[in-house]
Amino acid sequence: MLTFMSSLKISSPLQAESCQWFVYLLRCADQSLYCGITIQLEKRLKQHNGHLAGGAKYTKARQPCFLVYFEVLQNRSEALKVSVRPKTPCPLNSRLQLNIPRHQIL
Repeated sequence: MLTFMSSLKISSPLQAESCQWFVYLLRCADQSLYCGITIQLEKRLKQHNGHLAGGAKYTKARQPCFLVYFEVLQNRSEALKVSVRPKTPCPLNSRLQLNIPRHQIL
């Protein structure tokens, strides 16, 4: 399932079912991208933006961060495989390797 988001405001709860994992892509204030995995996406977004304790050191210095993409996967192993794709050295890697059309990246 591929989903694109334009802001942090989410209309429905983004809680994975018992064994599902989220891979997500954030657009940081400096226009960089951050990719991560979690089983509680809504909570993790709040952590990245400083509303809850936790979050990554990378995003703490680049707030606010906005959710631009997420995908639901069946297990942690699959989520880790997908999350590595944007981190591989390749020009425009987040768009090309995730197959996101350029006009849909915010």
